[in-house]
Amino acid sequence: YWGNSGSSEIYHDPETRKNSISYRTNLARLMEQLINEGDHKKAKEIIDLAMEKMPLQKFGYYTMVEPFVAGYYEVGEKEKARDILNQLMIKYQENLDYYKEFRINDQNDYYVEIVTSIERYRDLLNLMKDSKDLEYFNKHKAKFNTYNSYFSRFERENE
Repeated sequence: YWGNSGSSEIYHDPETRKNSISYRTNLARLMEQLINEGDHKKAKEIIDLAMEKMPLQKFGYYTMVEPFVAGYYEVGEKEKARDILNQLMIKYQENLDYYKEFRINDQNDYYVEIVTSIERYRDLLNLMKDSKDLEYFNKHKAKFNTYNSYFSRFERENE
């Protein structure tokens, strides 16, 4: 029973959002097992359930959503995978836009947060490559490289 977890009418408090980690992990494991067993229909239902009941915008913990993107690719739902990728890329771009406005010395104080956002963003591009969605990868790598270049002193490789 999911209650109102996907509702935009309620407040998703930090504890609720934190609890989503366990739910997403368990659903991702179930999805992977169903894919391994060849039951793509049921795996797709699990991914859809996870995205409906724990929407990205309300629950955060973006890295916990990446397995579902890979799952959508695996079950042949490329457009749904791309939709989630777009939402995730926007989140990382927003983070980097925020830090980009800081003075250099202040950016240095937030090195870990900045590099984490860059590398999580890179993970999304790698997910596209690993899923053989090279068209989408090529479409988005230049934008990633632009964001990465804002923080070139941190010496992160381009794609």
